[in-house]
Amino acid sequence: MTQPPAPGHEPAEEPARDSRLAAFTEGGPGDTCLPGPELAATIAELSGLEWRCHDATDEELIGLLGRWDAIGSWAEAGKLGVVRELLRRRARPGLLGTPSMHGDLPDRWEDGVEHEVSSALGISLRSADNLTCLAWDLQARLPGIGAALANGTLTPLKARIISDELKVLNDEHAAEAEKLLLDQLDGQTPAQLGRLAAHTVCTVDPDGAARRREYAEREEARVRFWRDNGGACALAAFGLPTDAALAANDAINDRAVAYKERAAPARRADGPAARAGVLGSPQRHHPAGPHRLRPRRASRAGQCRR
Repeated sequence: MTQPPAPGHEPAEEPARDSRLAAFTEGGPGDTCLPGPELAATIAELSGLEWRCHDATDEELIGLLGRWDAIGSWAEAGKLGVVRELLRRRARPGLLGTPSMHGDLPDRWEDGVEHEVSSALGISLRSADNLTCLAWDLQARLPGIGAALANGTLTPLKARIISDELKVLNDEHAAEAEKLLLDQLDGQTPAQLGRLAAHTVCTVDPDGAARRREYAEREEARVRFWRDNGGACALAAFGLPTDAALAANDAINDRAVAYKERAAPARRADGPAARAGVLGSPQRHHPAGPHRLRPRRASRAGQCRR
């Protein structure tokens, strides 16, 4: 319970609103400030305890949200920069005793790099390999995209999408595609940016589209099978020939319809035990010939930019 002020004393004044918040209205100096340690310290102070942003207006709150996102991109760029330094220190010499280079980055590095990254970040070897290749790509071949990540224009997800789409191009075509993309980054969702990058790839190298598709069907076809969050199973296929993918999609849809029709009465009659065997044991199909699924090869700088 608040006590009345003692005689001769005024009630305690509320702390004044931080005047820096006004800079985070749309288009303000805070809203457009490049991410870095100074901005990170400022928005941490303005966000306050548990990031409640008590004194911020709605417009300022949205401005703070955008700058936190930019700080996340800047931090990711810093992590990738440290990975690149690790690559420099683990460069593998070429045939003449000196490493082949892209600028100041080696084209090949020691096999243990992925293990070091995996251990440091607590991620799988495959994820560490992908992160290493992304770090290399965003400086060796796509420095403009790397800079857009560092200044907060791109999120880490968007930068990875562009890198993955442009990976199929040679260095000359990748530089041309990057130049076309840099002026179109603002306001794009990840899905929109992926479609734009795919279209740009075909624009700068239309003759290579068929070769890339054939290579993907031959070397990168794979099926992923995993437990979904709800406890059911999930299935996804990648790198399939178009005719095989359409046939598989039709077959899966037909099976799903049959499951739906037969599982509903079984659920009502016997519960989960009946659902387990409603369709019986599925047959296993092993594609032969050119459609056979093969394991993906481990990536290195050359394979990162296939």
